[in-house]
Amino acid sequence: MPLMRRRELEEGIVLETAAGAPIVDVNGDPIRSKRAAQYAVSTTVLSRILMAVPGMVAPSIIVHAVSRRTNLLKRFPRADIPIITIASATGISFAMPMCCAIFPQRSALAADSTEPSVRARLAAAGIGTHERLFYNKGL
Repeated sequence: MPLMRRRELEEGIVLETAAGAPIVDVNGDPIRSKRAAQYAVSTTVLSRILMAVPGMVAPSIIVHAVSRRTNLLKRFPRADIPIITIASATGISFAMPMCCAIFPQRSALAADSTEPSVRARLAAAGIGTHERLFYNKGL
C-alpha cells in the first residue's frame, strides 16, 4: 500500500474545506499535506488488515465447532470446503462495509497538526490553526 501511494507520501494530499473545495494558497496552487498523507495511508493499511481478519478467522472457528459438535466432517471429509467458502464469504461481506464505516473515505485533520510549512501557507490563505481541514483518504 505505501508503495502504491508513494506519490501522495512524497507530495502530500490536497487539503479541502468542509464543503469539499480544495484549499489554495495565494498563488492558486492547492495546499498539500504530507502528514495528512501519512494518516491516510496508515488508516487505509489498518482498514485493509481489519477487513481481512474475519474472512481468515471465521472459517477456522466454524470448522472447528462443526467438527467438535457433529460427526459431519467424519462422514463427509470434503464438507469442510463449502463450510470454509461460506464462512469466508460471510466474514468478508460483513467486514467490508464495517471497515468502510469505521474508516470513512473523507477524513478530518486539525490545521494545527499539519507540518509547519503547511501551517504558514494556510495562514497566508486566511485559514486559522483552530479550523478543521478535510482530505480524501481513499479506500
